[in-house]
Amino acid sequence: MASLGDAAGSQALYGMTTPPAAFTGNIKTLNGVLTAGAMRDMSTTIKRRCGYNWHMLVMNSNNLQRYFENTIATTNALNFLPGETTKDADGGSAVPMFQGLPIVVDENVEDHTIFFFNKDDIKLAEFKDFGPDQDSSANHGMVDRTKLIYDTQIWGMYNMRIQRRNSMGMLNGISPS
Repeated sequence: MASLGDAAGSQALYGMTTPPAAFTGNIKTLNGVLTAGAMRDMSTTIKRRCGYNWHMLVMNSNNLQRYFENTIATTNALNFLPGETTKDADGGSAVPMFQGLPIVVDENVEDHTIFFFNKDDIKLAEFKDFGPDQDSSANHGMVDRTKLIYDTQIWGMYNMRIQRRNSMGMLNGISPS
C-alpha cells in the first residue's frame, strides 16, 4: 500500500530498489509561506520531467485559504471562501483554479502539504469485478474445521496503482503564515 506522499517521493516502491527516472516523484520543501513562484516552479518541473501536465491540485481548506490570502489567486477567485462555490455566468458552480486546472479540497491532506496530481498515472481507486480470490484458474475457498463453514475471500477493489511518478508533485513544509 502506498500514499500520495510515497508516489511523489523518490524512495523505492513496489520492490524497486533503484527506481528509474520515470519512477521517482517531485518533492520541494518550502520551509516558509506558500508562494505563486513555488507553485509555478513545481508545475514546470513536472512538465519538464514527464513531458505533459498534471491534472489537479489536492490540498486541504487551510492551504486553499493560504492560496487566496497570499494573493496567489486572481481577484475573482477571492469572492468565495474555502468550501464554498460561486455561480458562473451560466449558473454553474465555479471551482478554484491554478493555471487553469482545478483545486480539489481534501481535508485528509496535511496542513503543510499540497499535491500536484496526475489522474492518468496514479489511480486512487482502481476497481475490478468482485469475485472469489483465485490463483490462475482455481478459486480458493476455506473451510472452518470446527464449525464446518465455508469461507471464500472476495476481492474487487485496489487502493492505489502508481504507473508513473514523475508526473506527480508535492510541495511540503508550508508554514501557516
